[in-house]
Amino acid sequence: MASTKLAFTGRVAVITGAGGGLGREYALEFARRGASVVVNDLGGNFKGQGKSANLADKVVKEIQDEGGQAVANYDSVEEGEKIIDTAIQNYGKVDIVINNAGILRDRSFLNMKDEDWDKVFQVHVKGAFKVTKAAWPHMRKQRYGRIIMTTSPAGLYGNFGQSNYSAAKMALLGLCNTLSIEGKGRNIFVNTIAPLAMTRMTLDVFPEGTDLQPQHICPFVIYLCHEDCQETGSLVEAAGGFACKTRLQRSQGMQLRQFVADNPTVESVAENWSRLSDFSVSTPVDDNQAGAAHIMEQIRDIPASPLPANATALERMQAHRIPDLHFAYTSGDVIRYALSIGAGLPDDLPFIYEGHSDFCVIPTFASVMGQDSVFKDIVGVPGFDQIDLSRAVHGEQYIELMKPIPSSGEFTTRTRVVDCLDKRKFTQVIIESEVMDSNNDVVCKNQFVVLFLGSGGIGRRGKSDVQVSALPPPRRAPDAVCEEKTGTNQAAYYRLNGDPNPLHIDQDIASMVGFKEPILHGLCTYGYGLRHILKTYVKHDVSLFKSIKGQFSKPVIPGQTLVTEMWCEGSRVHFQVKVKENGNVVIKGGYVDFHKDVTPVAASPSTSASPPPPAQPNSTGASNLKSDQFFTELKSVLSSAPDLAKSMNAAYLFQITVDKKIEAEYLLDFKQSPPVVSNQGGKGDVTIKVSDDDFVKLADGKLNPMQAFMQGKIKVSGQIALAQKLDTVFKTAKSKVAAGDSIKVKPVSMTATSSTATSLKSETLFNDLKAALSSDPGLVKTVKGTFCFQITEKGKSVGSYHLDFNSTPPEITSNEKTKADVTIKVSDDNLILLADGKLNPMQAFMQGKIKVSGQIALAQKLDTVFKAGKKQMEAASKAAPTTATAPTTTLGGDSTLKAHALFSTVKSKIAEMKDTTSAFSTIKGAFLFKVTRAQKLAGEFLLNFNQSPPVIGLGPGPADVTLTIEDDDLELLATGKLNPMHAFMNQKLKAKGKVMLAQKLNKVFDMYKPSKL
Repeated sequence: MASTKLAFTGRVAVITGAGGGLGREYALEFARRGASVVVNDLGGNFKGQGKSANLADKVVKEIQDEGGQAVANYDSVEEGEKIIDTAIQNYGKVDIVINNAGILRDRSFLNMKDEDWDKVFQVHVKGAFKVTKAAWPHMRKQRYGRIIMTTSPAGLYGNFGQSNYSAAKMALLGLCNTLSIEGKGRNIFVNTIAPLAMTRMTLDVFPEGTDLQPQHICPFVIYLCHEDCQETGSLVEAAGGFACKTRLQRSQGMQLRQFVADNPTVESVAENWSRLSDFSVSTPVDDNQAGAAHIMEQIRDIPASPLPANATALERMQAHRIPDLHFAYTSGDVIRYALSIGAGLPDDLPFIYEGHSDFCVIPTFASVMGQDSVFKDIVGVPGFDQIDLSRAVHGEQYIELMKPIPSSGEFTTRTRVVDCLDKRKFTQVIIESEVMDSNNDVVCKNQFVVLFLGSGGIGRRGKSDVQVSALPPPRRAPDAVCEEKTGTNQAAYYRLNGDPNPLHIDQDIASMVGFKEPILHGLCTYGYGLRHILKTYVKHDVSLFKSIKGQFSKPVIPGQTLVTEMWCEGSRVHFQVKVKENGNVVIKGGYVDFHKDVTPVAASPSTSASPPPPAQPNSTGASNLKSDQFFTELKSVLSSAPDLAKSMNAAYLFQITVDKKIEAEYLLDFKQSPPVVSNQGGKGDVTIKVSDDDFVKLADGKLNPMQAFMQGKIKVSGQIALAQKLDTVFKTAKSKVAAGDSIKVKPVSMTATSSTATSLKSETLFNDLKAALSSDPGLVKTVKGTFCFQITEKGKSVGSYHLDFNSTPPEITSNEKTKADVTIKVSDDNLILLADGKLNPMQAFMQGKIKVSGQIALAQKLDTVFKAGKKQMEAASKAAPTTATAPTTTLGGDSTLKAHALFSTVKSKIAEMKDTTSAFSTIKGAFLFKVTRAQKLAGEFLLNFNQSPPVIGLGPGPADVTLTIEDDDLELLATGKLNPMHAFMNQKLKAKGKVMLAQKLNKVFDMYKPSKL
C-alpha cells in the first residue's frame, strides 16, 4: 500500500474519530502511504451518545484488506492517554496525531443547557488536550511530531445555534497557536484545518447533491503531516478540493492620544470610528510578539507633554505626529511608474519587464512611496489652517536609498514636518519621510520642499539647517547630454502613480492657477532626468545608486522635449534638465551620488558623450571559459564544412561575459571559406552579448533563444535578423561531435568525431549479427517481424538492411525495396552509438536522430536482436556495438509525476494504433510541457505531431508551443476537471509560442483515462 510519492513508511499516526467521514479518509490514506494507523472511535452517535466497536473495526479491516497496518481503539478522547498507549504498545512510538473527533449539541443560545455546553467542550477541547498531552513527551523525546487540530467555519465566523460548538472550535485554534510555538524547537509542527465536508455530523445540514466529500479534504491534511512539510502554526480552510490559508489582519488604525498624559475620549472614538475600521490599508498579524511590537511602537511615539501656550507655529508643526501610512504595491505598480516617466523598449527593459533577469525599480519611485502621507495627511498639521493649500508648489526633492527598492511588498511610511520658513511672499515647508519594509528596516528617505504661494508670515526667517541643498554644476560644457521627447499624454500616465492633482490634466484648473494648459508633474521630469543618468553612467545598475537631489524651477508642457545635461565628478553626477523648444531650465542644481566613481558606459544615438573604448577580452581567463572549448571545437568542425559559408555569408561577434563583464570576444566570419573562428574579436554584422553559461546552453539547445532574448540573457545589436541563422551553425557542430546528444563542456570534455570510414560501420555490425543468427537461429525466438534499417550519412541515404525474423533462420539482406513491418532511419555513426549504449535512444528519437515508422512497438524487440550477436560483435572492430537499445514506448524520467503516467498512457495508445496519420490529421506541431511541483520545474515532456507516428518523449527540445503547468493541474486539465481557458486566465497554465495550437490537445487528452494514475 505504500506510495512512491509522499510516503509515510515507518510513521505511526493516531487519528481520533476515524470510524467514518474525514477520520476514515485520513486513516485509509495514511495506511496506503505506508504508515501504521491507530483508528480511534468511540462508536456513538454524532451527539456523543452510545458506544460501539463496529466503526473502528470496519476501518481497520479495510486497511488490513489492502495490506496496510492498523489497530483499533475504542476509548473516549477524554481518556487520551489510553489512545496513545495503544500506539506505543503496538508500534513503539507516535509520530502523527490528528484531533478529529467531535460531536454536536446544537441549540440557540437562549435554550443552551450547561450539559450541552460542557459536553461539547469536553470532547472538542479537553479531548484534543488529553490526546495531544499524552503524545507530547514521546514527540519531544524523538524530536519529531506532526499534530492537526480541527476547527470549523462555525468557529471562525459563527453560526446560529452553535455557540457551544463555535467557542470550542475557536479554542482549538488558540491551542494550536501556542503549541506551534512550544513545539517548533523540537521539530513538532502543529497546524489547524477548518474543513467543510459531508460527514455523519453534517448529513442533515447540506442539501442533497452537495459536492463536499471527505476525500476532497484529505490531501491537505496528509501533506501537513509529512516530514517534508515545514508549515507550523497555520490555519487552512478546505472544502470541495479548494483550500486556502486564513490569517488575522489588523486595520491601519490610529492613535487617539496626542500626549502621554492624555486619555482618549468616547467622543474621539466615535469621531474616528470609520478610520479605525478602515481595512483598505491593513497588515497581517503573524505572531503575538509582532502584534504587540506594533502597538507598543504606536504608544512609544507619543510626545511626552503638550507644548506651552506660547509655542511657535514651527514648534507645533514639528511636534505634530502624522499617522503612519501602511501600503503595499506589486511589480505592476513599479512598471506603471517606469512607463509614466518615459521608460520604453528596448533600452529600459529591466525597468518594465518583470521576467527580466535584472528586473529592478527606478530609485525615484521612492517619491511615490512617500507622497500620500505628505500631500494628503499634511492637512491636520497645526498652523496649516492658515495656509492656502490650493497654491502648493513642489519646490525641491531629495531621495536617498538605504537599499535597492524591492519590486513588491508591504511598507510603512513615517512622515514629519522638520522645518517651516517664512519667505514673505510664500511659506516654505520641509517634510521628511522614511519608508520601512515589513522587517522595519528603512528602505529609503524622502525630503519634500513644498512652497505655499501667498501664505507668508508663517514659520521662522532665515535658512534651514536640515534642508539638503541643491548645487550648481561645474562651469564647463556638459560631459554628456541626453535628449528625449515626452508624450502628449505623459501627465495623464503619471497621474496613475497616485497624484491626481487636476492641474496636470484639467484645462480649466490650469487656467485658474495661471497656466495656459495643464503642466507635467515635476516628479515626472525628475524621473526622466534620473533615467537618463542611469542609462549613461551605470547602464541601469540601480545597486550603485545612492541619492538624488533636484530643484524644480519651470513647468514642462506634455509633448515638449527634455534635454538632460550631465557633468561627472567622480562618484557624483551633476545635472540639469532643459526644455529644448524654449530653452527653459526646468530642474536645476541637481546631482546624483553613486556608491563609487562612474564614467559614461556607452553613448546612444541621442547621447552626445563619446563612448568609452570597447572592453577587451580577458586573455588570461578565456581558456577557462566553457564557451572557449566550444569555439575551439567549432573551428575544427567548420574547417570541414566550407559549404556552410555560402548559406550564412555574414560575420558574427560573440561577447562572452562572466558576472556581467566581457571576458572574451569571438568572431565567426562566414564571409570567408572555410569560415574563420577567431578569439581576437573584430567587427561583426551582428553582435551577440551573452554569459558564458547561457552561451553553452544556447548552443546545446537547452536554452530557448527567443525566451533568453526577452529575458535579457542575450543582447543583440546590428543586423538582428542574422542571429536566426545561428541555429544552423550549432546543429552543424553538434552533428559532428561524437558520443552524445549534447555539446559537451567542462567537466565533461568535448571530443570531435573521427573522419568517416571508407566503408559503413553498420555493415560490420550487420555482418556480425548475420553470422551469429546463422550459427544459432534460436537466439531470437521471441522476435517476430521484419525490420528495415535505412542508413544515412550527412542526411543522404547510403545503404539499407532488411532483417526478417519471420523466417528460420532469420535473414539479413541489403534490400531497401523489401517491405518491412517497421522502418528505422538512422545515420551510420548514430546506429553504432545506439547499439553500443552510448546514445540514449529516447533522446535520439525525440531529436530526430532516429526516425521510426510502421509498427513502432516492434522497435522494442531490437535489444534482443543486438544482444544475440554480442560475442561476434566483440570480436569485430571497436566500432561495433556491445549492447543495443531502441526506441521504446516506455518513458524515462520521474515516474512519480502524474504527467509521467499521463504521457506514458498516451504514448502506449499511439503505439497500438494502426493508422496514426488519419487519427492525428488535425494536429500539427510540437508541444513542450514544462511540468512543475510547487512552482519548481519537475519534468519536461515533448509531444511531436510533426512526425508520423507522433513522437512522445522527454524534453527539452524544439517546440512550436511551450506549456508550463503544475503536475496536479495537468491531470485536472487532461481529465476535464480544469477548464483550459480558466487555467490560462488564472496563470495556472502558461503558454508561449503558437498558443492557438494548445486547442488541439483535447484529442490527445481524450486518450487518457484517470484510472491509469
